[in-house]
Amino acid sequence: MDIYHTTVNEFSALGQIYEWWNITSVRVLYVWEDMENNRMLLWMIDRQREKILAIIPRHLVPGYRNMNLKGNVFSVQHFQVDEYYLDNPMYQQYKICTSDKAIMINHATTFTRLASDFASGYPLYPIVSTVTTVAQDHTNKRRLVDVVGRIVWGNRIRQLRSFELILQDETGNVTKLLLYNVPANLMIKVIVATYNKSILYVSCMKLVHNNLGNLLVSTVLTALMLNHKCMKLIGLELDIDESIRKRFS
Repeated sequence: MDIYHTTVNEFSALGQIYEWWNITSVRVLYVWEDMENNRMLLWMIDRQREKILAIIPRHLVPGYRNMNLKGNVFSVQHFQVDEYYLDNPMYQQYKICTSDKAIMINHATTFTRLASDFASGYPLYPIVSTVTTVAQDHTNKRRLVDVVGRIVWGNRIRQLRSFELILQDETGNVTKLLLYNVPANLMIKVIVATYNKSILYVSCMKLVHNNLGNLLVSTVLTALMLNHKCMKLIGLELDIDESIRKRFS
């Protein structure tokens, strides 16, 4: 018996949890094997830069470990969606993704890698929070966020291979970042970026609410990008100098 599938271009079009779906294109941003819950999680974005999680159950994880998913663009066929209300995927009690839907991978789901000429024009990054959004968030909801801004102050904590940084956006609002256990290959880059007051993008940071001001704390999932690599992220397709002037001067 044939199964009817609905094919969509964007996550926002995913509907009923009992239907079968295909999506024409997604980019896999991160891959995380959640050992505590015996599953693998994929962070994916669509062409509108919206983010969603795909959940791979334990018995299928071995088949996905060596698939070279991260960073590549795929069409995904034959999956269902589920909705989370009280049981959102968490990292240390912080909600991983703001979407209340997740893509549920099954034994018949297929990932078809799309041609490089198509992938080259596909969004690289999700929609990210502004420093203002982070600084003014009073929801007390525990969640992981991505943010981009200019480093205006920094302090290296040598014994912990860590940094305290202050990020500022174009409105003048600021927020503090705590980056713990920075990899050795990034230490010098962060020091130089702090000295140069560079633009920094950080992902998967804990948003910690505090009466003295919200702050962001790094996790093992956190990734960093500096300067010109952030330009497409913040939606500016001009040359680098003009982009910086318009958004952060």
